[in-house]
Amino acid sequence: MRSAIILFLLTLSVWASAQEIRIQGSADFSFTNSELEAGDDFSLSAESTEKINLDIKKLSKDAYWTVQVQKNDINWDNQVKIYVRRTSNGNGKGNVWGGWNYIQINNLNSTFITGYEKLNNIDIQYKLEGIDVTLEAGTYYADIVYTLYEN
Repeated sequence: MRSAIILFLLTLSVWASAQEIRIQGSADFSFTNSELEAGDDFSLSAESTEKINLDIKKLSKDAYWTVQVQKNDINWDNQVKIYVRRTSNGNGKGNVWGGWNYIQINNLNSTFITGYEKLNNIDIQYKLEGIDVTLEAGTYYADIVYTLYEN
């Protein structure tokens, strides 16, 4: 019998120059199973349930913008994939496009969403895939970095 405790922590970071992007909330995934044995057919994907908001602030008037996302591995197993999507349009005078479907977060920047003007409370959600019995029990960390570009 193998006891596995797997904890995934995603640290959210932001980068912007004069513009401001703010992430509020965090994602924490915890898995425990004491009934698994090697050879068992087990695979798991999990979605975050915590409320995580993204705000776009301090833009030039009538500004279009792009948010890119990337992952910086701290202690991470490459068989586990991280995905992000937005689940709301936020509120404010602006508009947001893209991001409704999950995109995989890699170690290189990828465009997540684009928009126009300031917005608050754009809800986002994370998903993990690739968790199975071959993954060693432990705590895994990755920084998720969002970068705001004003077009």
